[in-house]
Parts: sequence; C-alpha cells; structure tokens
Amino acid sequence: MSATISGIAASPQPVVSTADLRHQFPTWHQRVAAAACIAVAVVTGRDGPQPWPAVRGLLVLLVVGCTLLAGRRLGGRRAAAILIVVGFAAMLVGAGIGMPYLIETGASTITIAGITALVAGLLAVGAGIASVLAGTRWWHKLLAIVTGLAIVVVIGIPLTVAMSMTNVPPMARGGATPASAGLSYEDVELQTEDGVRLDAWYVPSHNGSAIVLLGGSGSVRSGEVDRAAAIASHGFGVLLLDVRGHGTSEGEAMLLGWYGERDLAPAIDYLLNRPDVVDGRVGVVGMSMGAQQAVAAGGADRRIRAVVADGVVGRHGSELTPQHPLDAFMGWVTMHATELMTGAPHPVPLVDAARDAAPNRLLVVAGENVPPELDFAEKLVAASPATVQVWVAPNTGHTEGFDNHPAKWVARVTDFLTESLQ
Repeated sequence: MSATISGIAASPQPVVSTADLRHQFPTWHQRVAAAACIAVAVVTGRDGPQPWPAVRGLLVLLVVGCTLLAGRRLGGRRAAAILIVVGFAAMLVGAGIGMPYLIETGASTITIAGITALVAGLLAVGAGIASVLAGTRWWHKLLAIVTGLAIVVVIGIPLTVAMSMTNVPPMARGGATPASAGLSYEDVELQTEDGVRLDAWYVPSHNGSAIVLLGGSGSVRSGEVDRAAAIASHGFGVLLLDVRGHGTSEGEAMLLGWYGERDLAPAIDYLLNRPDVVDGRVGVVGMSMGAQQAVAAGGADRRIRAVVADGVVGRHGSELTPQHPLDAFMGWVTMHATELMTGAPHPVPLVDAARDAAPNRLLVVAGENVPPELDFAEKLVAASPATVQVWVAPNTGHTEGFDNHPAKWVARVTDFLTESLQ
C-alpha cells in the first residue's frame, strides 16, 4: 500500500543515480562553454575587412549556441562530448588567431577575445573529458590521455597553422622610406583585378630596367629599403610593393603567398607604362614568401623577363617531400584546411611555374644552412635546367645572404638582372 500524506497518495520520486548526476551539464560548464562561444564569435567577427567577418561571427554564434543548447538538453556523455568539441574549436581559434594578434598588436579586442577563447576552451575540454571519464577504469583514462595528445599534435597543430596563415594581424608599417637611404621616390597606388588597393614606392630607373621588390610573409616595404638602395645603385628602377594585407595595402594577408600572381600583375603593368623603362625590361626580386610569389608570377606572366628568388621553397604541401608518413598527413591536413579558410586560388606548383616561364630566366639564392632551400633549388633546376641557375650563399640561414655577404649578393643579383634584361 502506498504511503499517504493527509490522505493524498504520494507519487513515487524518480531515482537519480550518481552516474546520472556526473553526466549532467552543470551550470559552470554552461558558463565556460558560453564564454568560449562568445569569444570565438568576437574573434571571427572582428578579424578582416568588414562586413563579411561580422556575418561570419554571427553565424558562429548561432551555430555554436544551438550546439550548446542541444548538449544541455541531451545531457550525459553526449553533452560532455559536445563540450569537448566546442572547447577544442575555441582552443584552435585562440592559439591560431588570438596569440598571433597578441604578439603583433598587443592589447586589442581580438587579442582579449582570443585569449579568452583559448582559456575557456581549455577549461571546457578539461571539464568534458573529466565528465566522460568519471567512473571509468584507470587504463581508460590513460588511453584517453594518449589519444587526446595525439589529436592535439596531428590535428590541432595543422589546423592552428592554417588559421595563422589565413587570419593575419595588422603589421607594423615601419618608419623607413627610400628617402632614408638618400633615394628619390614616388608614392604609387595600384589596383588588382579583384579590386584590392596595393601601395608601393617607386625609385626611378636610370638604365632602362626595373624590378618589383617583394619582402617575405609579415614583412613590409619599409624593411626592404636597404636592399632596394643596393639594387638601385646599379641603375635599376625599384618598385617596393606591399602585397595585400601587408603594410598599408588593403585586403587580407595570406602568408603562403597564394595571391602573388594577382598582386604582381598590376605592378608589372605599372612598370611597363613607365617612360624610364624601355623595351619591356622588367623583373621581380623576392625574399621567402616574396620569392614564392615571384616564381609563380614568372610562370603566369611572360612579361616578367627575370626573377630572383631568395629563400624559396614550395608553397603547397604537394611540392614538399615529407620525412615520414606523419609529416605527410599533417601537411595534408594543413593545406586542405588552409584552402577552406582562404579565398585565394589554388596555388600552381612552383616547379611548373619555373618550367612555364622559360625562356625567361630564374636565379635561386639558397642559404647553405637551410637544407629545404637546397633541395627545392635542385627541383627547380630539374624542371628547367636551361633557364634556372642557383647561387648558394655560404654559411647563411634563410634569406641571410644580403645581410652576411652584401657585396656578393648585390653583385650576383645585379649581374643576373643586367644579363637577363638586356
């Protein structure tokens, strides 16, 4: 007979097990997840030229918010799994976007939101894992830790790299100009075919030839003034170009240089229309990412009669030789994630570009202490042995030839340009 209180039968209460209690979506879990969600939305909504980042941020907020709400309704281990996934995504955004912004710009909205996403993501992942593993055996916990670390290394690192390559913070413009090196120059504004404004300085030619000078990823034209002055001292005109997202140029930076062909086309147009440049005598000199862009543009634009590529390696995973299968897989993840995160066209392999540029000539400058540069130089020579030549800068690292051996570097480069642009 059921118990009664004041003549009314008491309804039997549901039994809640300790396992059920362990796998609920506690309030503090919800708060951490909400903080991660909002922080990710702020980072993605503020990064890049508006209005599309704001739309992207709102979509992130909507999707992640709905996912968290579903997790709250589901409860149990499914809720904990959702917490882990959301937290992992927040960690990637914080590490891939927030940390580079912190290093480059210091305190800012994106920096604060990025660090918040990273911390909240770590807490969410930890809470989710603790919930999933509650009550399990010790070897389950050990297996989960090993698996988690493997996922972070094999998946997390490539995704973080892809984010950092395609979500680049504003760069310091620097104070140097060609006037700092005693050169007369003109301010130049260019327009790409996809509507991006690029800024440049032009030092006029005195020998009828001119080159476009490109820095590396994250570098701006003010950092190339000394190199420009050395080349200009031999009579060459020099167009110091800030590619998109660098320096004062518009657009979103892409640190693998996949926009190189688009950004260089208007620069070549400008030089060919200069009265001090005769008979189409134009070339490109690039360092690191700029070297990749120079080689790629040389293959796409036959008007570029000479290219100097200092510190060039492949700009896509398909061009690189991995040391072991894990490297190959991580490279595959990085490149495919990068392609999803950028609007840049799929890059043409640089070995194909070197072959397509013939009979125009290419000088590769490789650092003696940088094996990937030496290996890739051999690939470029094999692609077009009649047009590609290599100078190995002795006892130097990446793009250190000009710094360590300025006289030799300038002589090699200017002699090559003189011969190639006659």
